[in-house]
Amino acid sequence: MKTYQVAMLATVAGFGLGAAAIEGLHAQAKPPAFYVAMNDVTDQASYVKEFAAKSSAYAKSQGARFIVQGGTVTALAGDAPKARIVIQQWDNMDKLLA
Repeated sequence: MKTYQVAMLATVAGFGLGAAAIEGLHAQAKPPAFYVAMNDVTDQASYVKEFAAKSSAYAKSQGARFIVQGGTVTALAGDAPKARIVIQQWDNMDKLLA
């Protein structure tokens, strides 16, 4: 009789672990979203002071993580665009669009 009880307990425990694992996988169903911008800046001082500081503070307050902020483009061939690169990572597309 004890063997039956141990087998039943192992089955119930296995079912519980499997259910927890499946729930964990469902929680990861929405992949992260990335926002990529190439800003053509003509007035660097105004861009940094008026736009970049305010927009990055707002994005961080909404949950964005900056991968690249203010990066420049290096061309492997040809002329590189004179743009500033910003790459933000968001938890999912819904948060990015909100």
